Amino acid sequence: MVKYYLHNSNYKESGVVVFGVPDNSGSHSQRKIGVEKAPDYIRKVSQKLDVFKWKGGKPRRVETNLGEIKRKVCDIGNVNKKEINLKVGKIVYDNKIPLVFGGDHSINSSIVKVIAKNISGKFAFVYFDAHPDFRCGFGDYYGSVLCELEKIPNVSFKNSVLIGMRAPEKDDLQNLRRSGLLVITPEEIEISGIRKISDKILKRIGKLPIYVSVDLDVADPSAAPGVDTPVPGGLSALQLLVLVKKIVLKKRIVGADIVELNPRFDIQKMTGHLASRVAAEIIVSIH
Repeated sequence: MVKYYLHNSNYKESGVVVFGVPDNSGSHSQRKIGVEKAPDYIRKVSQKLDVFKWKGGKPRRVETNLGEIKRKVCDIGNVNKKEINLKVGKIVYDNKIPLVFGGDHSINSSIVKVIAKNISGKFAFVYFDAHPDFRCGFGDYYGSVLCELEKIPNVSFKNSVLIGMRAPEKDDLQNLRRSGLLVITPEEIEISGIRKISDKILKRIGKLPIYVSVDLDVADPSAAPGVDTPVPGGLSALQLLVLVKKIVLKKRIVGADIVELNPRFDIQKMTGHLASRVAAEIIVSIH
């Protein structure tokens, strides 16, 4: 199996553990077929576009603007959705950080529930998504993720943030108002600027550790065409990468996922490469 390009360690010595969940069972999208292929697609694109190879020479990997990526990373492959509880439980128990490639967004609540059981105290989440995913009463569904997170006692909504929303439904808006979750829209980012917005987000989080979830449809389709549910008017690739970096640099991260990529609709590997770069920025920014 092809590994994510930053794989450089065995499990025991690693600090970050990457694994994929090749599953689209929680999606109701008309474009859902293909989402299950995303984890391996991200890995293959990372090896093709984030590693320079030439005949007779040693491959050279891409680093980041923050410098050389020295953190130990182990890519353990893919797991069945039903195995998330056991896999994440062991990773967190072993004092490592899970970084998960989806699959559809419904995997998020399973991951966060396990993390919540294995760490003490409250934590916040930073949820990058064009859609609020706050339509309740549907169970294991990619549009009900925030409903499931709201049920977890040590997940603090008053310290959490939804970034990139631009396609809410009526139920979403009602639940958002009730929950008090901070919502940052692409328009607000465009008008106020990254520095002001990142300061606002960091202030909201306060001193709590965070879980970061990146639905790639948060990005504009011009930057990420290969997603399950694209919506015009999203973040640029640069805005997404800078916000991820600024947030993870300043806060203690307990886990992350990157979801909703659909290779069937990608163009020139743009979305796969963006996913690889988001993962790299998360890894290098962990402190």
